[in-house]
Amino acid sequence: MNTIQRAQPVESARAVPRRIAVVPVYNEEDTVVQVLDDLERLVDQIVVVEDGSTDRSRQLIISWARHRRSAHTIFFARNRGLSAAYYAAFKEIAGLVTAGELSRDDLIITVDADGQHDPADLDRLMRRVTDEGFDAAVARRDLSGYSLLKRAGNNLLTWWASLWAGMRFYDVESGYRVFKTGPLIEALHYYQGYRYSETVEVAVVLPRLGYRLSNDVVVPVPVQRSRTSVRDGVIDALAMVGAWWRVLAGRHKPSDMPALSVKVLPALVLVGLAFVVGDILRTSLFLASDSMHNYAHVWYLSDQIFHHGRFPLHIALLDGGSAVTFPYALVPYLAGALTYPIFGSWAVSLLMGIAVAGTVWAAGLARPVMRDPWMILLFLINPFFIDSVFAFQFATVWCALFFFLFVSAFERRRTILAALLLWLTVSSHPMIGSLTSGAYLAIYAAVHRERARDLLIVVVPVGLALLPIYWMTLSTPAVSDEPSAFMRTTISSIVSPGCGSQRHLSYHWSPRG
Repeated sequence: MNTIQRAQPVESARAVPRRIAVVPVYNEEDTVVQVLDDLERLVDQIVVVEDGSTDRSRQLIISWARHRRSAHTIFFARNRGLSAAYYAAFKEIAGLVTAGELSRDDLIITVDADGQHDPADLDRLMRRVTDEGFDAAVARRDLSGYSLLKRAGNNLLTWWASLWAGMRFYDVESGYRVFKTGPLIEALHYYQGYRYSETVEVAVVLPRLGYRLSNDVVVPVPVQRSRTSVRDGVIDALAMVGAWWRVLAGRHKPSDMPALSVKVLPALVLVGLAFVVGDILRTSLFLASDSMHNYAHVWYLSDQIFHHGRFPLHIALLDGGSAVTFPYALVPYLAGALTYPIFGSWAVSLLMGIAVAGTVWAAGLARPVMRDPWMILLFLINPFFIDSVFAFQFATVWCALFFFLFVSAFERRRTILAALLLWLTVSSHPMIGSLTSGAYLAIYAAVHRERARDLLIVVVPVGLALLPIYWMTLSTPAVSDEPSAFMRTTISSIVSPGCGSQRHLSYHWSPRG
């Protein structure tokens, strides 16, 4: 086995990066020498991985590499697959980066040995990385000459890869690629590959690590050949999901936790969330300290709308008719009332389940760090969140969902949407919504004074639109009769999980004797 040619230690950035081609070979005796000859004129180093060929490929490679200092060969005793060949080469290159003999900005080029990659296209791929700011470039093959089945399979896998990578791909299976060494070596921590899956796994991992990847340089395919099968396509599809999960769960793993925890503990996020939502939906009536008045609101509203043709602002049977219908949760209650004829009491349970799952999703939308499964796990086991869910604090959970959506829309400068979501936040729970939104906007205004105009554009019309909500809240007998007691109860229910739930019930339905 030759060794990769040692270079002098390099700085992290170099005016002209070194170019290292990696060529896996399995039974390519007819083309391998010509491919290596063509590459030799274009790169500084060639790493050939002979993957247990049963033809004359090994002898041809040994003969070709014997007197070439730029050639490095790796031989497998048996066929281990394309992914294993790439991984072996990349690991050796990673060792040279660690030793300071290669730069993170040097280029790794992957080329098939069957002649389907035209060396004339290499310059265009490299320019995408060296001149246009990309960390990797994957060639987009012109597959017009292939069968309809091949193109359909490629398109399906490419769409699937785009979903898990979070970027648009055009040809994810292409093996003609150029990488900066640093990003490629970092990606090795999150994948190893099986059979042919290395190609698609690294395509998912790099964007998820935050690197820029190009897949729009169209290249011809002079040799139409494919060894992949439907089985390989299924393996690749599953491997992409696994690669996505390893980045998501492993990137911010606490350093003192074992590697196995990456596969086990973050998975509790899915199990925990499924349990919470499933527990709510397993029955049409979820019995909890704060649940029945939510169902009763929906029953009453639905009956009034569909059987009496009116929209009640007061409840005639409570407090001599002075009890208001909407101290809060106007929109969610209306949604439940309008769908009650279809789902029955399930409408309320279903809306609560949507609010619980939606709050977790919206938190990640507002703050990307909350997409990390470790952070979601902390979110789910937070006693405030658990109490809100299992006490069935319907309005509180919907308020949280709308608040996170409001933050996301406002910080993306979607003013009209942000205004609507702010109104929904406060109208869902005037006390909690006002406090949280007010605190957020005050802090944001202090940090981003240049957006004072945007704040006014949102806050002023929303404040006017909320006047009916505040009027109904202040008209509630529990507030108008004993405002100090109401404030103590409300603050207690916010600060102390589990406290005040029954008293909170009286805020809605306290009948006078």
